[in-house]
Amino acid sequence: MNKNQLAAKLRKLAKSYYDGQPQVSDAEFDMLKKHLREIDPEDETGFLSEVGAPVSGKTCKHRITMNSLDNVNNEAEFRKWYAKLPSNKQLVVQYKYDGGSMGLEYDNGSLTRGLTRGDGITGEDQTANVKKCWNSASGALGLDNQELIESGHGTIDNLNMRFSGCARGEALVFWEDFTAENFPNPQREDGRESNPRNSAVGAIRKDNSPRAKWVRIICYDLISDDMNFDTEVEKLNYMKELGLPVSEFHICDTADDVLDIYKHVQENRQNLPFMVDGLVLKLNDIQAQKDMGVHNDGRPRGQTAFKFECMEAITTLREVELAVGHTGNITLRGHYDPITLDGRTFQHTNLDNFDLVKRLGVAVGDKVTVQIAGDIIPKIVDLHEMGEDRQEISPPTTCPSCGGPVNKIGAFHKCTNDECEARGVRKVRKWVETAKIKYYGPSIQEQLYNCGLVTEPAHLYTVSTLEMGNIIGHGNAERIREEIEQKRELPLEVFMGGLGIPMLGRRQAIKLMESGIDTLEKFLLLDPIKGDDGVTVTIDGVRTKIEGFKDNLVVIANGIKKSAKTINNLLESGVEVKTTPKPQLDNTDSPLAGKTFCFTGFRLKGDEVTQFIQLGGVEKSSVSKKLDYLVCRNKDSASNKAEKARKYGVTLLNKQEFLDLLESAKPQFKY
Repeated sequence: MNKNQLAAKLRKLAKSYYDGQPQVSDAEFDMLKKHLREIDPEDETGFLSEVGAPVSGKTCKHRITMNSLDNVNNEAEFRKWYAKLPSNKQLVVQYKYDGGSMGLEYDNGSLTRGLTRGDGITGEDQTANVKKCWNSASGALGLDNQELIESGHGTIDNLNMRFSGCARGEALVFWEDFTAENFPNPQREDGRESNPRNSAVGAIRKDNSPRAKWVRIICYDLISDDMNFDTEVEKLNYMKELGLPVSEFHICDTADDVLDIYKHVQENRQNLPFMVDGLVLKLNDIQAQKDMGVHNDGRPRGQTAFKFECMEAITTLREVELAVGHTGNITLRGHYDPITLDGRTFQHTNLDNFDLVKRLGVAVGDKVTVQIAGDIIPKIVDLHEMGEDRQEISPPTTCPSCGGPVNKIGAFHKCTNDECEARGVRKVRKWVETAKIKYYGPSIQEQLYNCGLVTEPAHLYTVSTLEMGNIIGHGNAERIREEIEQKRELPLEVFMGGLGIPMLGRRQAIKLMESGIDTLEKFLLLDPIKGDDGVTVTIDGVRTKIEGFKDNLVVIANGIKKSAKTINNLLESGVEVKTTPKPQLDNTDSPLAGKTFCFTGFRLKGDEVTQFIQLGGVEKSSVSKKLDYLVCRNKDSASNKAEKARKYGVTLLNKQEFLDLLESAKPQFKY
């Protein structure tokens, strides 16, 4: 996997994490991120300097960027970091809460805005939900702000003093509030949502959420133009004086002091009233922090997160269930005797493929080690003891759903029957997820599939509200119909990315569109030919080389041909493919028109890419004497590109300066 592929994978994983639906453990994500840092030290992919995930809904810029922290994962890494600190300097140790990061903005002591972290620069404006939180006057306790302060809980609403600035905090659901009554999910065996972290994130991000009253925000940092603090302890004590709910903290004089706290909290974290996944370490001396500076991607050198090791238990594997995904890949789901870790019960986990089963050497009836790495995702990581009547887990020779032929392709066994029923269910699911059709969850999908009403994406647009209502209830049917009607006109990249074609997601569709395959007709006529110089396709009658796809383009073209019937049915059902018209220049004074830009340390996203291209900017991959601008996260960067740009007299911009330039260009165009 090259650096661009790895960055794309990490972006997808980051988004799922910040949406409250993590796909991998924290430890696995950190390992992948560490590998990317090794193969992309200058952050040319831009992922390493990104914070959080793209935002949706009503957004607002943070007054001060919310950067992420570096992390260490064991004693050796911690001591290596500690050795770089100034001598005889104290550390402040706080919990690393496992919830959703928040930025709270105040004017004269009154909360004016509550933002999610988002991408660190821009967050979702969820002020209404924040003002309903547990430690506010509208929260579940029913206490006013002064009563909250006097009771020791603290308040996030009206503070004791006329403070203006920003507080940083974490949105959490405490274990005592994490009940089936407060966070119900009837589709789960225990009747409640999967874990407190996901519940906290979901409650804060859902508009007008009634569950927000069970979310508590604990603050751990404060920033103000009007105030300067000498130490972190001074700052935290001032936060208490304001009446804010403040993170517990300890002061450590030595590395061994930190390790003692780390070991104690890790061994006893199941007794804490909330979820934590590590400790945050900061130099107490704030000037010493500033003197240490930051990494190129903005992470402060004087702070780090000390992550906890995984939690694990031994149980007996009782059954392995096979399932078929939308591309035909056969996956395994292991069922084992229930185990309790960190206050939660687990009894299922995914086994990625049969190669993993072989590598682990596990069989049904064995005692296995199950780990919840990052405190979220359970995984079978080891064979503990073979069972007496163990049953080998063998790859299927026929599809478990349709009985059709199975081939091994790469690490996966794959059903080759395009009409396989299980693939049909998941093709509908893929379309729903890509088109972002709300309320049409897995349970409803299976009900409508099993009764024959929605067995392919086009049926979503042709099934009547009455037919759906007879199966899933008329209230559900009406809100789903309203949502579907809003998704009849779709951007080309969403349409193509939602078909479930191997190697063709929304991001890959955008890349092909940027290469000139920018209409549905061009996608349907895709005719890749592999030659000595790479893969070429015909675009407007000319053979054109397409970079970055290699053999995948052949797979995509074959997948499009196999999906011809699905595409035709969607178009006949009334789905329209939307194309964005290119803008026309009103004048020649655009600050971007014809100018060349090289980006390093971050990458443009979504609408930014579209605006940049439409407004006449030209992207270059390297620095040369002819380059107009080098855009980097930190203009003081000592990277090779930055040094080369200074040598050639190229203008350096930071990201915000570039975005301001982009904004200033908008009025000069008409559409």
